[in-house]
Amino acid sequence: MKRLFCSSAAVSLLTACAGITLGPAAPNALTYYDPKPYHFISMTKDCVSSATVMWKYGRLGSTALQLKYATPSDFFSI
Repeated sequence: MKRLFCSSAAVSLLTACAGITLGPAAPNALTYYDPKPYHFISMTKDCVSSATVMWKYGRLGSTALQLKYATPSDFFSI
């Protein structure tokens, strides 16, 4: 029993919680643009209309890997 407790305590101290943080553009992070759809309608000389859904660049954001050590409050909330 004592060995199980010691090994579980060692594992919990050596492990870290990883997470992905999404937010505004930041240095040392992977940047991306949220796609923004819009409806493009065109008409030819013969008055024939066509409609196309196209994508534009939207809001600039970034994603980063966040490493931290776990605390009891990360697992239990009251």
